Amino acid sequence: MIKILINGAKGKMGTFSQKIISNNPKFKIVGLDDIEDNLSEQIKLTKPDVVLDLTWSSSVYENTKTIIDAGVRPVIGTSGLTLDQINEFKKICEAKKLGGIVVPSFSVTAVLMMIFAQKASKYLKNAEIIEYYHDKKLEAPSSTVRKLAEMTAKSNVNSRQRGEESIPNVLGGEYQNIPIHSIRMPGVLANQEILFGEPGETLQIKSTAINQECFTKGIFLSCQEVMNRDKLYYGLEHFIDLS
Repeated sequence: MIKILINGAKGKMGTFSQKIISNNPKFKIVGLDDIEDNLSEQIKLTKPDVVLDLTWSSSVYENTKTIIDAGVRPVIGTSGLTLDQINEFKKICEAKKLGGIVVPSFSVTAVLMMIFAQKASKYLKNAEIIEYYHDKKLEAPSSTVRKLAEMTAKSNVNSRQRGEESIPNVLGGEYQNIPIHSIRMPGVLANQEILFGEPGETLQIKSTAINQECFTKGIFLSCQEVMNRDKLYYGLEHFIDLS
């Protein structure tokens, strides 16, 4: 049985994670931590195998450092870590032979979208990304879309002439040379799509989250797999085998 401490236990994702983890016989929740608690002290007190961090971008770096310094496996579901910070933690975990993962999205369909888009981008060089999130989503773009752009850009998707804007930013922002359009709207949970275009044809790959249940498999998979690993991974695609 894997012992889990949930950090950010009072938030929406923290509350949801409590429900699903407590109903899974493979896991045991040994601690619930939130903003008013001391994470380091909670780790010493509860002795978890895994800390599932579902907190805030403003604290995710310090939380991740605290977890790794304590020798506990991190499952980081909080956005906000830069690529340089992730690489910093990768080096530390590799030296400690400590399994862990930074998860831009726990949705398996979102991760499959990234994998399929990466494969498609070897042949289709023009792409744009559109994301739709609820109006309480703090950051734009989301960590999911950042990861999608990073994976797609590895195959050298080209930035192209997109015309002149008569209204500032109407063509969206760019990350990794890929245009991104972020929509925040009541009634939406989390949808992402990438559109490829070539002369005479287009390809659209889309992931739609209907409710929080879509995160269940990803949370379980992350918490299980870090127990069998000896380094830190960035992205759930590393734990999904399509062979």
